[in-house]
Amino acid sequence: MDTMIKLWTPRDIDAVLDRVLLTVDKPGRYTGGEHNQVVNDWAAAPVRVALAFPDIYELGMSNLGLAILYDILNRRAGILCERVYCPWSDMEAVMRREGLPLYSLETHHPLNEFDLIGVSLPYEQLYSNVLNLLDLGGVPVRAADRDATHPIVLAGGHATYNPDPMADFVDAFAIGEGEEVIVEVARCIEQWKREGHRSRSDLLRGLARIEGVYVPSLYDVAYHLDGTIARVQPIEPELPARVSKRIVPVLPPPITKFIVPTSISRTTARRSRSCAAARAAAASATRAWSRDRCANARSTKCWPRSKRSCARPALKRSRCCRCRPATIPASSNWRPRLVRNLRDSICRFRCRRCALNRLRPI
Repeated sequence: MDTMIKLWTPRDIDAVLDRVLLTVDKPGRYTGGEHNQVVNDWAAAPVRVALAFPDIYELGMSNLGLAILYDILNRRAGILCERVYCPWSDMEAVMRREGLPLYSLETHHPLNEFDLIGVSLPYEQLYSNVLNLLDLGGVPVRAADRDATHPIVLAGGHATYNPDPMADFVDAFAIGEGEEVIVEVARCIEQWKREGHRSRSDLLRGLARIEGVYVPSLYDVAYHLDGTIARVQPIEPELPARVSKRIVPVLPPPITKFIVPTSISRTTARRSRSCAAARAAAASATRAWSRDRCANARSTKCWPRSKRSCARPALKRSRCCRCRPATIPASSNWRPRLVRNLRDSICRFRCRRCALNRLRPI
């Protein structure tokens, strides 16, 4: 399966997406193209970083830490940074059926083609999602099974202060704040690639020398009988015996261009009062009603079909005797705001008992 995933190109991925996206829920999660996303030249970038959040798109987009790292990396020359999120269960089933690898949102490159995969772990419940994310992306799940052709898996976040549960699956952990260490890790990979792709162990040793980076494969861990850690010591004398938490002394400038997801739907299903799109839709509908004025409404008696209809939280159909049916909001919360838009849209003769005329303009 790993060999098959490496053969995928962005054009192949786009061809499959055009065919399957309409069969899954919320396809906008998997298309990319948001406002303020950064798309760099793939071929011109020496280092390619994928920032992965092991959960669905909606949760990953609201993660401020990931947004800060995305902005920092894309400001650096020679570093390409893109985003990856876990698919929902329906999309995952389609991807496994089609053999489609997990890909980045910006350029739709497979996950296993990146040089560095930065995984954010804010809480322990995402441990198993990391394994699923790596498997979907064509990356060997266990760190011992990866060679020099596979990307480095770097994990950071609050849940990595105890790295031992994920030590068999993650190549390196960034302990502490990651605004500076993520750039240093990317530069270390860039230098390793410039020197001719030496062995993966050489790269891991270089990462272990960075302050705040813990490489599990270079440390020997001893346990007590109850499973707690008794001792952690490096297997090589030049490695630090204790990995200190990384602290950023000067915070980077704040983000000014947040990524804004594009919404497919124009308004909510319930047409809430606070929704600008719903109010615009109601205003355009009233203009259509004004074109169908009733010439015989002066002498007619018009009542809503049900006196209790105004208490129902739905859109009801009301009719003058000889008017065309007009859809009016039944909820009292809508009346004041809607009536202002209906000032010129009520029947021209203003029959006293018309359902629309009863909503007197203010």
